[in-house]
Amino acid sequence: MNSMGYLVFRSGFLPKILGVLLIIGCFGWLAEFFVAFFLSNDGVKIVMFTGWGEALFPLWLLVKGVNTHQWEERVLASA
Repeated sequence: MNSMGYLVFRSGFLPKILGVLLIIGCFGWLAEFFVAFFLSNDGVKIVMFTGWGEALFPLWLLVKGVNTHQWEERVLASA
């Protein structure tokens, strides 16, 4: 998920904050795994605090979508 967050951050078609939240969510999943593995999962749910990007990303795509005007500008600039 970290690479997806980086790609969203660098794309320019989606808000950079979504990319940052996805990157934070990636590290939240890693922390959740290590806490569960080493501390036998004593009810600690880190992803509840770090997983906001994973909930907001599909919601953003459903409601707002991709900035198509900026997408077309980049296509024309690269051609």
